[in-house]
Amino acid sequence: MRTEDPRFLAPYTKLLRSSGARAFDLRPAVEREFPRFPLSPEQARKIWAGFLARRGTISPKMYIHIPYCRSHCAYCKYKSGLLPAEGMGGYLKTLSDHAKFYAPVFSGTEFSSLYIGGGTPSLMSPRQIRSFFPALKRMYRFSRGSASSFELNLNDAGPAIFDALKETGFNRVSIGVQTLNARVLAGSNRGHYPVAPETAVREARRRGFRFINLDLILGLKNDTPSSAARSLEQCLASGASGVTLYKLHAQPGSHPGKGALGATRFGAIKLETRVLPKLRSLSESYGYRMRESMSCFEFIQAGGPSPAFAESLRRMFEEGRPVFGLGRYSISSIFGVIEYEDLHGPGPHSHLSLSGLLRPLTGEISKFMCKDFIRNGYSAGLDAFKSRFKISFASYFGKRLLNLRACGIGFTAGGAARIASHDPALAAAAVLYLLDKNGDILRAAAAGGRSPSWTLGAGTARPAKTRKAAQGE
Repeated sequence: MRTEDPRFLAPYTKLLRSSGARAFDLRPAVEREFPRFPLSPEQARKIWAGFLARRGTISPKMYIHIPYCRSHCAYCKYKSGLLPAEGMGGYLKTLSDHAKFYAPVFSGTEFSSLYIGGGTPSLMSPRQIRSFFPALKRMYRFSRGSASSFELNLNDAGPAIFDALKETGFNRVSIGVQTLNARVLAGSNRGHYPVAPETAVREARRRGFRFINLDLILGLKNDTPSSAARSLEQCLASGASGVTLYKLHAQPGSHPGKGALGATRFGAIKLETRVLPKLRSLSESYGYRMRESMSCFEFIQAGGPSPAFAESLRRMFEEGRPVFGLGRYSISSIFGVIEYEDLHGPGPHSHLSLSGLLRPLTGEISKFMCKDFIRNGYSAGLDAFKSRFKISFASYFGKRLLNLRACGIGFTAGGAARIASHDPALAAAAVLYLLDKNGDILRAAAAGGRSPSWTLGAGTARPAKTRKAAQGE
């Protein structure tokens, strides 16, 4: 059996190729480019209408993307451009038209959360905030007490913008700090901060914000255990209700020219290991509860948000919940049905169909893996898996995991199970093979597909009634 083409993956490799897609990465949209197949706004609106008619009780999330920044951060892989000289007025007008176009489809729907990200949303002026968001909330309904979050750059975190956000119904602000070390800031092309975190937190508190999150990044260029710990300590000392320390790992899909990523994947892991004892110590000293995930360390202030608001926050960040995106480069997703990126808004979209291959999966563990394993870059925390399902990852997946290990595609290390291959199609096939423990995917393929799929052509996208994919072809 050759490492680069294990025979047991052949049915899944053929199934992937039979979809007609030119890319085989199942990971989140922000980690890879979408293939450029047009999907008209009318088609996207019709898909949402059909989904909501079938699942009328579900509450999707809304995400609005502001695709502008003052400068390009060296590490960033998200899509954005520099703010045009004429400002943001034209973009907000287009965004408003986009919202009006889709609003009738969601007339009977309550959204579970609203998140404004970017780019740098805080480039919106207070006047623009007071104009745009009340109009949006007249078009769309949000559940009572739902989380409404707005991202800010620390440089913009002043009284005027906090006043505007509070007046327009936002109840959470997330302030991008990333680092407070001057040398690390310079290496990341972020300049310096005239505003201290404690000042920003104090101003937000004065205006009634109870949940204030500060974002940091571990592993930037020139970062060290001591510089990372000092930045974290200053943020914890600010009294923010939460601090998120993201782990910067160089991954495929980063924008070209972003060579200033501070660490290789393994270099970042080494840095995490060295700084971890200090993180725990600081967390305890300042009365925060520390929680680690595959992508970040979270520090939650003792007491935390109310149970109702905590549930709303959980829904905001819950993987697998449908997401309706507005704005250029926003991602919309109905997991297992369709995922697409808005390129122009309103205008042609591009979309990816591979998530539809996962729709036949049944069972709680398989669905959990769809949401967490794939969305975490083909990796899963072993302790978290065992705690949730009362069985070890190796015991549950058994021979399938052993087969992937034998051919060098699947492995466990550092408390996580991972799938990795230089061939994206092979890695995606390995994911399908691992998750398809009960044969649901191949049975559905052999039956010709029981649900609508998407046929992707060289420049067209059209709904197809069925697509047969024989197991042995």
